[in-house]
Amino acid sequence: MKTLHIGDTLHGFTLIGVDDQSEYRGTGYRFRHDATGLDLYHLNCDDSENLFSFAFKTPPSDDTGVPHIIEHSVLSGSARYPVKDPFLALMRGSMNTFLNAMTYPDKTVYPAASPVAKDYFNLMAVYGDAVFFPTLSEDVFRQEGHRLEADEEGRYGVTGIVFNEMKGAYSNHDSIVGEWSYRSLFPDTPYHYDSGGDPLSIPKLSYEAFRDFHRRAYHPSNCRIFLYGDIDTEQQLEFLQERFLSRFTMGEKASDIPTQPRWNSPRRFSFTSPADGDENTNRGSVVLSWIVGEISKPDEVLALEVLSEILIGHVGSPLYKAMVDSRLGEDISPVSGLETDLKELIFAVGLRGIDPRQTEALEELVTKCFRNFVDQGLSREAVEGAMTRVEFRQREIKGGYPFGLRLMGKLFRGWLHGEDPGTSLAFAAPMERLKERVAADPHFFEDLLRDRFLSNDHRATVIVTPDAEHETKIEQELDKLAHTLVEGENQDGLAAIEEKNRRLRAFQDKPDSPEALATIPTLSMQDVPTEVDRIETSDGLLEGVRCFSHNFFTNGILYTDFVFDLAGLGREELLYLPLLTRLLLHTALPDMSYDQVAHRLFKDTGGFYSFLESSPVIGEAGVYRNYLVFRLKALEENGRLALNLAVSILLQGVLTDTRRLKDVLLEMRNDVVSDIVPSGNSVATMRAAAGFSPSLATNELWRGVEQLLFLDGLVKKGEAGFPEAVTRMEHLRSTLLVKSRLLCNITADEAFLPKAETLVGEALASFPQGEGAAFSSSHFSVTDLMGEASSCSEEALIVPASVNFVALVFPAATIDSAAHSHQLILAQLLKTTFLWEKIRMRGGAYGAGAFANGIEGIFGLSSYRDPHILSTVDAFREGLRIVAEEGVDQAELEKAIITLVGKETRPQSPGEKSMIGFRRILYGLNDTLRQSKRDTMRASTVEAVSLAAASLLSALDSSHLVVLGGDAAVSKAADRFAGLGTRRTRLPG
Repeated sequence: MKTLHIGDTLHGFTLIGVDDQSEYRGTGYRFRHDATGLDLYHLNCDDSENLFSFAFKTPPSDDTGVPHIIEHSVLSGSARYPVKDPFLALMRGSMNTFLNAMTYPDKTVYPAASPVAKDYFNLMAVYGDAVFFPTLSEDVFRQEGHRLEADEEGRYGVTGIVFNEMKGAYSNHDSIVGEWSYRSLFPDTPYHYDSGGDPLSIPKLSYEAFRDFHRRAYHPSNCRIFLYGDIDTEQQLEFLQERFLSRFTMGEKASDIPTQPRWNSPRRFSFTSPADGDENTNRGSVVLSWIVGEISKPDEVLALEVLSEILIGHVGSPLYKAMVDSRLGEDISPVSGLETDLKELIFAVGLRGIDPRQTEALEELVTKCFRNFVDQGLSREAVEGAMTRVEFRQREIKGGYPFGLRLMGKLFRGWLHGEDPGTSLAFAAPMERLKERVAADPHFFEDLLRDRFLSNDHRATVIVTPDAEHETKIEQELDKLAHTLVEGENQDGLAAIEEKNRRLRAFQDKPDSPEALATIPTLSMQDVPTEVDRIETSDGLLEGVRCFSHNFFTNGILYTDFVFDLAGLGREELLYLPLLTRLLLHTALPDMSYDQVAHRLFKDTGGFYSFLESSPVIGEAGVYRNYLVFRLKALEENGRLALNLAVSILLQGVLTDTRRLKDVLLEMRNDVVSDIVPSGNSVATMRAAAGFSPSLATNELWRGVEQLLFLDGLVKKGEAGFPEAVTRMEHLRSTLLVKSRLLCNITADEAFLPKAETLVGEALASFPQGEGAAFSSSHFSVTDLMGEASSCSEEALIVPASVNFVALVFPAATIDSAAHSHQLILAQLLKTTFLWEKIRMRGGAYGAGAFANGIEGIFGLSSYRDPHILSTVDAFREGLRIVAEEGVDQAELEKAIITLVGKETRPQSPGEKSMIGFRRILYGLNDTLRQSKRDTMRASTVEAVSLAAASLLSALDSSHLVVLGGDAAVSKAADRFAGLGTRRTRLPG
């Protein structure tokens, strides 16, 4: 890239700022578009996973959810790309590593990323046209937002994709707590409103207001564009100017979001949430929240981030511990922490599982803790540990999402509110200044605590009480709203509604023309890599333990995985493992209290956590293995300290402290309950799959309905059941955490790897040898693990929700067969064509999915936040039938292959890469098999995919159907699927 200087003009842009971003291995260039004032920032760096993001300031003025509905609708057809769903069309032929859009309380963001330059510009072309030149037809508005629609009995109700999405969000207790913990603080600003939309208000949004919002908010003058990666800056500016910006002149910018006037005294707010029966109405949430600073001051933001870590960063943090030890509630509310996505910073902390009558006691407790921290001082170890952990998070090369996306979230926080984007990104300089201030003023954080909390009367106490009638009241209000809307229409008006519905159905059912589809830019098969990636792994022995080593650039971080074979464990023992591992990582040592252990972990490691996994071994019929994995992350210089601490925790962690056991148990149970509705499709799919193999059943025992029922049963037994639990867990530890069951996986920088192996070898020497048949197949059957649930073909999981989650799972091909590659393609086609159109666009569900799991030999179909059940199951079958009988388009087939290969080529972090390589060895997924799968996929034909669909149609007779939803909807569906009436499990709430 050529050298640029401030004042240079390029393709309608003027360079107004250059900043060194060496901590991100790059340089930042800030441009202003001359004609419109659009603000653009490119972090040009040595990263091939390029990302762009269009961002618009979109504060709401009511609860109709217009920013959210616009976000959905602009991606439903535009001037240059006149198809029904360009977003979906892009997904069908792209190697993107991220493609989405997000509505925040004050902005709407459209990011996409790809490691392929051609693909990147394809994505930018479609996204730019979508945000600046969308069609925004009334059909799209009614599909994505809301509409009146009559059911089979002629009763009108409200439906729509965003409407149903938000009904799901408002069915979750913690979501309601999270919303009001910040909204209640801002009665006089746009933050008081729900930008996503309140289901009771969404139907009040008119088509005219919808169009007007886009006209005002989606002008380049109100846009900020973030670019990240190694693609030339000038090339991108030229593209943006020629494709979009040259057609605009100066427009109106959104006004600044006002600062909330401060209160003279704290206030309380009360709300309700769904509850399943009266027994849970005294187990609500109480959360205290404060406005504590401004996002446009990066030094202040960092100081408050560290203070939040000091107070509640881990179970031993002083405020966290005091609140749990108070016994006022069951566990810390998951909304607790520092919120940095708004103009003003918010700190919230509270308890879940608390009797609302204890509100005043909680307020007094938190205030008393703050006074004690100020008067007696915060421990230096807590301060140092918090600062070390914040620095570690910055240093670690993380996986999961593109790195540019992580920076985008940080960048827009301050940039949206007037801060220079380069300054918003900076971490090293603010951290150095903070260290200097703390060194010069040992009471810096105590003074900050006094100023932002004790002397701050702008505090909201939000009380959310579960109410068994909550859902009924909401449905009655929605029925009343629909009735009012219908009553407001005469016969001609009703006829007009029906005519609009017929027009919408015609729009949804009419396929895009070949000419329209041809406008969507895609990659070709020539762009798809022919060779699979290979991960180099060294294999050897350390202290008699088989160890695998990976030499990757980790930025000075050592990753160590202790992997224990779980062969021989039965149902009850498997059920106890999640509790054992959670307790081990959050308990005391013989010479150290649990809060001291937590401080040490916080200070000397980058994290120590566990996970469980079960899988068949490829090529070995009937063999499956279960493993317990403990992963330790630490800076190289802390390697020995971290490893010694980790081994002490595993071998000596105290399991006999029943008070600690109770706290961990309640927290686990509440986490699982809270996750049911937000992850309803995953819960239903896991349950439906459990009957097909011992490993799928084992995964259900660990993280599904069986685990929830197990934890809830332990909670209900109370302390009378603790002696048995402790005995079982002590036995499990002594049996499992031994050398004879141990494997090890080490990842480090090349120069440090020999030292790392020495340190890990010293740690391994501490484990006892142990006995038992390790590294052999677990031999329990599905019936042994799941009981009568293993043979259940239809099952209902009842929760207090106003939307449903439907899952259908059935037998399929295994990964070592060509048919599996064809079924992978089929799944990709179904979820991006027929199911999307039938279940989401027409049915109003938020999502629909399909997957082929070749390791387990199953195929699954699911829906998410779905107002229907029966029509969704019909759509599952119909999608397979259409492909089997009518085939698929050759171009769509190739797009599916491109997308699937793209998923396999996503850049990986060192931690991810090492674990993927390790798993390939454990489960027999060798490179020869992976290459064969790639070759088969690339050579797949329309006929082969049709045959795959036909074979799966015949497998439907062996399917398992699980519906997670509300009682009334499930009962209605049971008229057709009898098992939904006879096999019903009411999930604890």
